[in-house]
Amino acid sequence: MKKLFLILLIILLVGCATFPNRNKDDLRIDKILLSNKEPEEYGDYERQKIFEHSQIFWVYAEVNNLTTKHIDEGDRINVVGYIIIKDSNNNIMASGLVLDYEGLIKVRLNPDEIYFTQRLYVPEETIEGKYILQLEIIDEYTNEIAIAITMFRVKNKIVYI
Repeated sequence: MKKLFLILLIILLVGCATFPNRNKDDLRIDKILLSNKEPEEYGDYERQKIFEHSQIFWVYAEVNNLTTKHIDEGDRINVVGYIIIKDSNNNIMASGLVLDYEGLIKVRLNPDEIYFTQRLYVPEETIEGKYILQLEIIDEYTNEIAIAITMFRVKNKIVYI
């Protein structure tokens, strides 16, 4: 009996180590990046990781397995998103609700091409250095949460005299 238990425990541990804890059907953010150009469609971005004070930039995120409810007029989604920005010491510098949408999308969604964008701004008083941007997406139909992070750097603006 002890031997059987030990074998089952080993199989369980090896299985946990071999297979990730995520199902391919779970809500997930497959791509997150920052850009100085506003993305206008799925896959439309120019990745950038260094920004200057007073610069506007965009967060672009591709989301998979977001629940959509199909009705005659189109698809309905119910999603909430938060952004947290931390400094290199993990101190929260900014955070907030950036997406809160429940409603009808007039066209049929391609479930493989759902993306979100958010416009952000580097305040003048931001200290030069490395930062972490965390995006959290919540599917309100299923209460699933997907989290992704990306890093960026703020540098001082060069002023020519």
